[in-house]
Amino acid sequence: MELRDPIFGRSFVAEIEDPAAPGRPVVQGRIEQTRSPDDMMGRDARGYWLREDDWFFSWDLDLDEVRLVDLATDPMSETNLAEANPERVARYRQAVEAWIERYEG
Repeated sequence: MELRDPIFGRSFVAEIEDPAAPGRPVVQGRIEQTRSPDDMMGRDARGYWLREDDWFFSWDLDLDEVRLVDLATDPMSETNLAEANPERVARYRQAVEAWIERYEG
């Protein structure tokens, strides 16, 4: 079987059964611990993340901090583009809030 790139966010079942099936447009989840170059031991955290195509959004609820990164141009996630993309940040926050309501109610 030949896998197409990229397969991130795709169900492997769909890939096996129907290679033409579309992948999930958005993948998201919860953050429970975070690390940084300054704090490699990390800390417990409450937050959420969302990935859409090459965009990666994270929302640290403890710090009320959002990060938005274009992984296509910044694969090391060094530049926070949140302030330059307020509409995208608002849309992602709404999606995360809907996810929280649906799965954590």
